[in-house]
Amino acid sequence: MCLTLAWHVVLSRSLSIHIPCSLTKMKVLTWNINGLRACKVPLKELFANLDADIICLQETKITRDQLDNDLVNVDDYNAYFSFSKKRSGYSGVATYCKNSTTPVIAEEGLTGLLSHGTKQSLIGCYGDQSAYSPEELLSIDAEGRTIITQHQYRYKGKKDGALGDLVIINVYCPRAGDDNPERKSFKMRFYNLLQLRAEAMLQAGKSVVIVGDVNASHRRIDHCDPSGNWGKFESHPSRKWLDGFLKDCSCPETAETSPSSQDDLQKSPQEEQELSDEERHVHDDSNIDVEDIPSKDNLFVDSFRYFHPKRENAFTCWSTLTGARQTNYGTRIDYIIVNERLCVDELTECDIMPEFEGSDHCPVKATLLGGCSPAEQLHPMCAKLMPEVAGKQQKLSNFFQKVSPSKKFEMHEKAMSGENKQGGRSRLDIGKREGQSLVGKPGKRAKTDGKVTKTGNIASFFKKKADAKLRSQTDLEIHQSSSSSYNTRLMPNSQRSDGDIDNGSDFQNRLKDIPVDSGISGSDDAVSDASQIVKETSQELFEDKPKAKQQLASAWKNLFKGPPPSPMCKGHQEPCLLRTVKKAGPNLGKQFFVCKRPEGHKNNPEARCNHFEWVSKKLNLKSV
Repeated sequence: MCLTLAWHVVLSRSLSIHIPCSLTKMKVLTWNINGLRACKVPLKELFANLDADIICLQETKITRDQLDNDLVNVDDYNAYFSFSKKRSGYSGVATYCKNSTTPVIAEEGLTGLLSHGTKQSLIGCYGDQSAYSPEELLSIDAEGRTIITQHQYRYKGKKDGALGDLVIINVYCPRAGDDNPERKSFKMRFYNLLQLRAEAMLQAGKSVVIVGDVNASHRRIDHCDPSGNWGKFESHPSRKWLDGFLKDCSCPETAETSPSSQDDLQKSPQEEQELSDEERHVHDDSNIDVEDIPSKDNLFVDSFRYFHPKRENAFTCWSTLTGARQTNYGTRIDYIIVNERLCVDELTECDIMPEFEGSDHCPVKATLLGGCSPAEQLHPMCAKLMPEVAGKQQKLSNFFQKVSPSKKFEMHEKAMSGENKQGGRSRLDIGKREGQSLVGKPGKRAKTDGKVTKTGNIASFFKKKADAKLRSQTDLEIHQSSSSSYNTRLMPNSQRSDGDIDNGSDFQNRLKDIPVDSGISGSDDAVSDASQIVKETSQELFEDKPKAKQQLASAWKNLFKGPPPSPMCKGHQEPCLLRTVKKAGPNLGKQFFVCKRPEGHKNNPEARCNHFEWVSKKLNLKSV
């Protein structure tokens, strides 16, 4: 007899029976975190706030040797990473799965060439890759852009109670600039291979969820300024690929249809004029001249638009350079894409989470009715099983880390305790009592002169010597100058120059109280007064130093006058922001002024006005 869900919970609590399948809904989240190590919040706290069973991160910007315990051993999660093999601090994805959703199989890359396990440990379903050369397949997976996990999913919709394979593809699609044809072709080949793999899995009877940064906005409603893309928004190859990959459908409960992508948000011909790269907000690529993408059956659904077909200003990425997040002037390029059957039967919600900051993207989260049966053991790709993380292997960087003296003592104490005992005392105790060095030979005694020697790095050692030498040289100069002044002022007027006589007037006044008959050399009072004069003269020299510094600073300011004064913007009458062209071209290195307010729509009074002004040559000459 089948027990109801409520009886299942009561029975499991009373008899402490572990039910492998999650009884709650399963939440899948994707977020381009823009640097995993740059996250200011501990992952444990961050994941608790994100509240998801499977968290897929993109643009982690780490390599394997940079992993540490805080990134891998997050409470109740196991992690799976893909790193860039080309350069450090670039690309990279990571999938964190709760223990209740531990994947049965995990795989790195789209091609299957990076996994060295047996066929049983691979997800498979690669499709026909004959159009790609082996070198091209390796280059596609060399940037660490894909992690695939397969889970045992228990359906709660029309297939209530049935178990099936649920595949989650965590992907970070490439970006391609207009000036790099080779990169444009790479991006489109990546798209096609992703579609090939996803459709092959679907044909094999698996449910497929694709999450991540696709680096393309699909419809005009997904872009803050669709008409600013040179009037070729729909002809963009990335959007044409999305047109052939995604099915345009919406949840029947919404009773809505997507707005026309051709007629909405049209601008006047005057607004269609050419915009500078600095003034145009570009989150996805445009004007990619590549071959048209062949149309295939639309088997997948954009889950956000399935539930929210008409929501405007729903963006997931903003330019940090222009502060566009303040005015919500962005694009929607982060997706949770699912096959149509799974979307209709199992998906209950999908929404963006713009309240989460810390990156130029925001998370997107979807909820499924069913849950996962966790795997009995971790897959070999799990980061917890890596030798350097599990403590079985030391990383080379550990040998060059700075260790505090207290930590060194603990390490020596732990290493030597219980070993090399002599008369009930350890070698460490004997060494401390007899003055032996801990790192030297047993018979070598350390020098003990009653002084505590402080150790430091090499740079600080030379810095101290240089500072001491400078101080001694300064003292010598002061002493020589004071002695010279003192001796000069004691000279008879006949032996002084005019300058000496003028400069020695103060000294004559100070010598009035010295007894004449006592003699300088033999009178303690005279010597004391002379010493006081030397001290006062030295103090005068020190007091002149700030004046010299001020004169030097003034001279430098006259030589380098700094940046040109900022003009007022036309729209707000506020000081403009000075910027420099960094893009290769005829204007590289030139400076220009723009409104300092964040980028936004032209009808938004709080957004940046259209003020643009090149820095004139005269101003540039003055600033040098």
